[in-house]
Amino acid sequence: MKTAIVRGMDPAEYHNHPAPSWSSVKAMLDCPAAYVYRRDNPPEQTPAMLAGQMAHACALEPETVADRFYAMPDVRRGTKAWKEAESEAPDGALLVKRAELVTAAERGTAARQAMQEAGITIEREWCEFAVFGQMYGGDARCLPDLFDPKTGMVWDLKFTHS
Repeated sequence: MKTAIVRGMDPAEYHNHPAPSWSSVKAMLDCPAAYVYRRDNPPEQTPAMLAGQMAHACALEPETVADRFYAMPDVRRGTKAWKEAESEAPDGALLVKRAELVTAAERGTAARQAMQEAGITIEREWCEFAVFGQMYGGDARCLPDLFDPKTGMVWDLKFTHS
């Protein structure tokens, strides 16, 4: 596989690519049996993972949030009001609680502000770009969160909550 940087790659296309991800390569080197288990039994998305995904998008890709996440009204699932709101959601958008999306937007905005105040350059073309190449003699891929072209640093955002 030739080394390549791909900007704007659909997340599903990236995750379905046959080359192992950097985290998979690390797991393979650490414990091959754990890697095989993780590959064959991928974890389901937890509420914490979803919260991080939303905050991440709000920090680095705010223009994509409206298409990726749809804030549902505070009504019971399965009701007429729910079904009406669900029909208004963009195709492929994750249905989320409004309060959770607001919290994610606050966290993502605060992270973006802190990065900018620290002098980190945030250019959309260098957020969430796919890198493909060779590692330890085999194909591999990674999805850096942010590359700062002024400093040459690669950033990996992590969001936590209690």
